[in-house]
Amino acid sequence: MPLTTTPPYTLVSISGIDFSDYAVRGIHMTLTPIDQAKNVARDCLGNLIDVSVAQFRQHKITITCTDNDAPVLNGVWPGADITITCLPRMDSISDTPLVLDCKVTSWNTNRDEWGAEIAWQIEAEQRH
Repeated sequence: MPLTTTPPYTLVSISGIDFSDYAVRGIHMTLTPIDQAKNVARDCLGNLIDVSVAQFRQHKITITCTDNDAPVLNGVWPGADITITCLPRMDSISDTPLVLDCKVTSWNTNRDEWGAEIAWQIEAEQRH
């Protein structure tokens, strides 16, 4: 089900995932290089050098939140295409949000029955 409205409590948006107003308060977002981008080695003189390939300079995004509801994730499987509009200044450069075309790599939800809270997490990697 496509997102029909942007929840009022966050600047994050993820295409193709429907959020209620109470599934997004307190989002934490982490932006890191994908594993293939991290390729350094020591040369014969002991100098640390970058041997990574430029096309692997892509991002991994992890979004976590604990709120009273969870986004609709049933039907969102690893490999699904999504577009994530990140929180402003995630790239530490500008106030313009970073928009990334991604593929879902994993997600999970966790419910605290007594505390009446639902924690959720989604991980994705940049497609290109």
